[in-house]
Amino acid sequence: MHARGSRGPPGIALASLCFLLYINDLPPVLQHNRYHLYADDLQIYVQFSPEEITDAIERLNADINRISNWSTANGFTPNPGKTQMIVLGSQRQLSKIHSDFLDSVLLNGAPIPFADLVENLGVSMDKLLSGDLWVKQTCQKTFALIHRFYR
Repeated sequence: MHARGSRGPPGIALASLCFLLYINDLPPVLQHNRYHLYADDLQIYVQFSPEEITDAIERLNADINRISNWSTANGFTPNPGKTQMIVLGSQRQLSKIHSDFLDSVLLNGAPIPFADLVENLGVSMDKLLSGDLWVKQTCQKTFALIHRFYR
């Protein structure tokens, strides 16, 4: 039975709160990098110049190993298949980074695939942060919606 004006199934707010309390001790595990944690997603951010890529990958792998250890200790299994990595920057800066380095970011021994495009909260982001694809997708969705209204 739902209370009048409730949103979603009963207990969903309690389940969300319990999950947040459960993962509350994850942030101190991350020692080297910035991060965003929301719901069951974690994004790690590493800022570096092309000359510092080796150090950046070492720091990233150290935090990924800590996350993996935390996950195992808390009954989670990180999913390498849902894990992506993107390097953002200008065309000039990105041209200085060799793809050999990018294969050395690992989750449980498996390389994390490098992507030229990722989706972040419904917004498609390319490695140049141009926004072109997001604008194109938004226009397509808008035109489809207008077409449905027209019919």
